[in-house]
Amino acid sequence: MSLYVQIAGALGFLFRFWLCEFKLDQDLNQKRGHTSRFINYYFLIAMITGFDNNLFTLITVVSAPAMVMAFIFFDLPFYFQDCRYSMPNKGWLILERLTVHPPVFLYTVYFYATQSRLFYFQLFTFHNLILAIVLVLIPLFAFDPRVTKKEDWPRGLFMVIGAIIDIIGNIWFYSNLALESHYPRFFDQINIF
Repeated sequence: MSLYVQIAGALGFLFRFWLCEFKLDQDLNQKRGHTSRFINYYFLIAMITGFDNNLFTLITVVSAPAMVMAFIFFDLPFYFQDCRYSMPNKGWLILERLTVHPPVFLYTVYFYATQSRLFYFQLFTFHNLILAIVLVLIPLFAFDPRVTKKEDWPRGLFMVIGAIIDIIGNIWFYSNLALESHYPRFFDQINIF
């Protein structure tokens, strides 16, 4: 089954790249730099590795709450309000929206339903968390126009606050699981001395 997941990930990555960077480049314009699109690429990279790359799998799992919020507050209004009007490439835009947020949070539901706690602990190491934060915050602060150019402000501010809450929430969740499971707590993994 892993081979099928890897093939689907590679095809999905190529399709999303073609769709966002070529087919819909004028329609998406600066939205191509939105953080959720980078997270979707990380999810597809995790698929390409068969979810064996703990870093990209961690990014997928940790980003799911933000993807659910984006789906509820941005995608659903798009489907039910914006799509009523005539627009060029309407079908492609709907397909782009359907393939950006839902796959990430649907995989996360599957992950929590099927994976053991031990696998979560293998994902959530100090080094993976630092790299995940860097890989998510770089696109947020470097490419996302809602933060860099303050377009549609204060949405960018809410995204930064949400990212901080998401990081703290995941550390708290991990720490509580570690206490219940007698697994090393998150900050016990840091060997400074």
